[in-house]
Amino acid sequence: MNPERILKCIQICTGHLLAVSLLFFVTAFLHFPLLLNSSLILQFDEAIQASEIIRLMKGEAFFFYFDYARYHGILHGVLAIPFFWLLGISATAYKLTPVLFYAAYIWTTYLLAKAINKKVALITLILLIIPSLTMSSMATHNWQNSLIIVLGNLILLLYFKVNTSGKSTLWIFTFFFFLGLSIYEYSYAIIYFALIAIMFILSHPFWGDIRSKISFKKIVQHIRGSENKFETCLKIFDCIILLIFVATLFAYVWGGFALDIFKVTIFQIHKFNKAAFEVFVLILLRLIISRKFLLDYQAWCLKFIKKVKPEQRKFIGYGLTGFFIGISPRIISILQGNTSKGGKGFDMNIDPFVLLDHLWLFISVRIPEILGVREPLLKFFIEGDDSFFALLNSIVASSLLAIIFISLYNFSKWKWDSLKKILFLKKIDQDFQLVVILLPVFVILANVLTENGAISIRYVYPFFGMALICFSFFLEKIKNKFVVVFLIILWVSFQGFNNYQFYKNSGMIDGFTPVKKPFYLETAIDFLKTKNTQFVYTDWATAMQARLVVSGTEMVVTSTSPRKWGLLSRDKPDSSENFAIIFNVINTYTDENLYTNVLDGGGDNYKFSKPSEKMIAANAKKIKDNPYQKFFDKNQISYKVKQKGPHYIFWNIKADKGQFKKLISLIS
Repeated sequence: MNPERILKCIQICTGHLLAVSLLFFVTAFLHFPLLLNSSLILQFDEAIQASEIIRLMKGEAFFFYFDYARYHGILHGVLAIPFFWLLGISATAYKLTPVLFYAAYIWTTYLLAKAINKKVALITLILLIIPSLTMSSMATHNWQNSLIIVLGNLILLLYFKVNTSGKSTLWIFTFFFFLGLSIYEYSYAIIYFALIAIMFILSHPFWGDIRSKISFKKIVQHIRGSENKFETCLKIFDCIILLIFVATLFAYVWGGFALDIFKVTIFQIHKFNKAAFEVFVLILLRLIISRKFLLDYQAWCLKFIKKVKPEQRKFIGYGLTGFFIGISPRIISILQGNTSKGGKGFDMNIDPFVLLDHLWLFISVRIPEILGVREPLLKFFIEGDDSFFALLNSIVASSLLAIIFISLYNFSKWKWDSLKKILFLKKIDQDFQLVVILLPVFVILANVLTENGAISIRYVYPFFGMALICFSFFLEKIKNKFVVVFLIILWVSFQGFNNYQFYKNSGMIDGFTPVKKPFYLETAIDFLKTKNTQFVYTDWATAMQARLVVSGTEMVVTSTSPRKWGLLSRDKPDSSENFAIIFNVINTYTDENLYTNVLDGGGDNYKFSKPSEKMIAANAKKIKDNPYQKFFDKNQISYKVKQKGPHYIFWNIKADKGQFKKLISLIS
């Protein structure tokens, strides 16, 4: 590579970094009320993962997968370490990482939109900066899903670059490296892998000839017209072995899968060794039946290899090297026996009734939810809020939802000829604009075909950016500039208003001044610090959240829960000296025993609601049936107690070792 080219690459990379950095500060500013209350909205999964990353920073044994979830990598957590170094260990530092991810997502989506034209890209950029409340949740939740949409956009851009850069070895290596890395990070990357595979195969010059020779009718005719039925049966057997081998390799790379038909699992791989043995037995059986085929296949393979030009071999070598480096953490972990291989999350269910149910859930719930229009519609039509603002909000929400669906239809109609060719597996031209409509299609398929369906909004994230590109494309086609500006302002105002209303109703903002709400676990820990408490025992979830609060102190917060997650939080041996117990009564915030509005950060997106009468009654019963006070009273153990929000703090407990063990066993 010559110096001029190196300098140009540095300039381009610097420009992208500056753009992402600017968007990072803008996004952080717009989400500052959430970031200011990071401890309050820290989800349990995030707390567990942050806790494990802190272990790494302390120099403990390195790992490639979290103990509680061995189906996705730790890259999204590791990328939080620079923020921990700069700002210290805290929930805010951990949550700045997804802010960076969303900034990168905005920019990479903008670059994808430029494949259409710059005007569409600019409109998309504006719309993405002011996201829906659901996407605001994504921008402040450090999940693997928050990173995978960035890596997905990145491998799509690199794929385009590979196809337009004259097959540069550098770009080929980089593309395959990030492809392997995305697979390691999260198997959901399969939607990007499948999209690229479809586009590459169907646009390849050889596909036209291959496709003309492939059809179900021709295959049947070939089988029926074969003079040697025995050899035909052997060829079918060979195809079955090949399919099983590919399926086994697929399971090895992606984490396993299964196919369910009417609740009957017909294929599932949990252990690669078992599946590999089955393939070996089939191959051995095939050799026993006939070995003649080996020479035929050997000749075919040699003929195929000879056709591969030296330049193509070079590209294949660079590509495979990059891919194996990117996916190497997964390979190492699998060889060590530490990685999940299979499970319900990766199963497919082709029951027609299940598929229809999943599709309806996706269309009627997930799409409106990701676009931020579902809550306003529910508030007006279901909850019966007949205020003027609720009415106006529902009208705007309905209008935007209708326009988005029209935009998706309009873009699909524009690319219908190419989409029809893809549907029938016919040769297509290399059209990068197809990604805009194909990616939502693969997102829908992923959420419809899987066993659990669109169970979580986080699996719909890639849909958001592509939907806004279609929306921008629709706006770009409108000749009346006033209408275009009006619709852009309408989107920005609607999403901005609903984000602001959430901040206001949850007490995170007063006027335009951000407010830091009390985090009662933090105040509980601060109280115990004044008592020089060394060990704190609590439930596993609270223990994980407390890790970010007590970091940098000598205090140890642990759990004796028999659950795996609880055991993970056990840092040091149990101690019956200088200890306290935190009893978390509810996951709702209280003030002087009065239930107030709650911020629900336990789900995939932020919601503002009031606790139900049933929840209040359940919490009241839990307080009344406090197991620790009952144990103290029964065994005549002296103690002190103090309440901080939903947390009952027991300290100065005078229990002997026998009583201590029984007491700690009560913690779940």
